[in-house]
Amino acid sequence: MLALALTLAACDTGRKRPPETTVRVLNVAPSFFSLDYLREETQPSNLEFRSGTVFQYDEDTYDFHIQTQDDVTGAPLRILSFPQKVVAGTTYTFVIYDTGTAIDRVVLEAPPIPATATDTEIDVLNAASGQPAMDFYLTTTNSGIVGATPVGTLAFLQEVAARRVAAGDYEITVTAAGDPSNVLLKSQSFNLPAAKYSSFVIAANEGADNNPISVVALGDTSSVFSNVLAPASLRVINSAVDQAPRDVAVDGQFSPPLFSAVPFKTKTAYASVPVSAALKINVTPPGNPGVLELDSTVPTGPTTLNTVLIGGPPGALTQVNFVEDNRRIPAVGRLQFYNSAPQILPSIDFFIVPTGTTDLTLFLPYASLLSPGGSAQLPVVPGTYDLTLRQTATTTVVAGPIPITINRGGLYGVLATNNANGVSADVTLLDDFP
Repeated sequence: MLALALTLAACDTGRKRPPETTVRVLNVAPSFFSLDYLREETQPSNLEFRSGTVFQYDEDTYDFHIQTQDDVTGAPLRILSFPQKVVAGTTYTFVIYDTGTAIDRVVLEAPPIPATATDTEIDVLNAASGQPAMDFYLTTTNSGIVGATPVGTLAFLQEVAARRVAAGDYEITVTAAGDPSNVLLKSQSFNLPAAKYSSFVIAANEGADNNPISVVALGDTSSVFSNVLAPASLRVINSAVDQAPRDVAVDGQFSPPLFSAVPFKTKTAYASVPVSAALKINVTPPGNPGVLELDSTVPTGPTTLNTVLIGGPPGALTQVNFVEDNRRIPAVGRLQFYNSAPQILPSIDFFIVPTGTTDLTLFLPYASLLSPGGSAQLPVVPGTYDLTLRQTATTTVVAGPIPITINRGGLYGVLATNNANGVSADVTLLDDFP
């Protein structure tokens, strides 16, 4: 027995773990609210659109899965599965993309780069379905693309294989293929450190912002590069307590204002505005810039879609800012709630429940909002529902039930404002609601 124990110990001492490899996963599929990634039957990792993550695995062949939620039952629904052998030393990047009708992956592979290397490694993929071919430039900061040669010309799903470039500070410029004057995206400056590997993936935005494409970089972490040459977009919702129209100007430009005489309970169209860390917002009665009811700011980044909810009493208006993602998701509708009914204290609970529901205690609210306030753009399973608003921490219904229909790919808004009776709320249905 002693000899057997010594033999086993010797075998255990000599056993080596399989070497590790790196697998990176990037979601550039705009038709999904988010996706879950998992290896074999492990715990899924959620990936928002244009985000990525990094894993370390032992060398082996695995089954990898991408899943979403069934739009009726909410159960996990696998929409892509594939086997992949991962070999020690090689870095694999799984780029999950869609064409609007199907989802698939591209696997990028890069050889190891020594930890002592003084240069860096990159590859490029065009995963922007529905967009024309593009030239991808990687140039040193402030050098421009005049006289430069693109890293590659890429149609949809074409790639530039891994290559070495000098470490340093760079900018990305994406142009229409063969036309350097037609700039589709120019990035901010960023650093490519030595002995690292970065993938650059062109993604179709599909309403995530106001530019057709972005570039998502995935190295040790992921980053989204937007078009710094593009303006921001801004719209407003007038929900002032006195229900009067308002002029909304930016940066003190009142003649004319950006939006003139915005009616109560109305969401304007988007307008282009400058990119600014603190864009000035000025709200006045129509045609009366001498009465400044709101003098505030909103941060506006390049290509961003910004909504400002204006509420509160006359002479002391307040605002809430939102950055929107207006992708139309084929499997679900997306619903955003706004509370501008300050007479309902402390806040309002918004319920979306099956038609005919009488007992709200069986359900959790979709959102609980102070005034003025708003929710994210929440996914809702398509169907017909009752919309009911209840005073938080009570059983007091302040509006509804109101029948609503949510369609696939729809974008919807619900605005609560003060009712004239002083105790309940009025509801205005916005965006795709009829």
